[in-house]
Amino acid sequence: MSLLNSIAMILTTYMVQFFIVPLFLQIGSSDSLRINLTIGISSILVTLIFMMFREIKARYIFLCVILYYGLAYLFNPNAAYGIGRGFLNLPELDVLVLTLIVLCSQITTWVIVKIFNLGKLTVEPK
Repeated sequence: MSLLNSIAMILTTYMVQFFIVPLFLQIGSSDSLRINLTIGISSILVTLIFMMFREIKARYIFLCVILYYGLAYLFNPNAAYGIGRGFLNLPELDVLVLTLIVLCSQITTWVIVKIFNLGKLTVEPK
């Protein structure tokens, strides 16, 4: 069941980043800071929301990020986030960088939530 939760989280992250966010933000391909912030913040928010309601295992995040890479590589509407428009014109490299940002954001969020939950269990109010 946790694998299905992780797949749903990755699919939701992809949908938010490639279909919902572009409706509200116009991000140029040369604006790398906004691209990185948008990808990072949306990944963190989706991960937090999923972790509030579902059990997510870190090993499945690592596994499901391959699905994210495949989706972002195969279908990125209008060269979203400058994919394929960089200096080297290598969409594989651009998608890999976005995937690593998503992975780092999700794992960092997972660790922080787990530490916070552990602290709630071990610290007793006086």
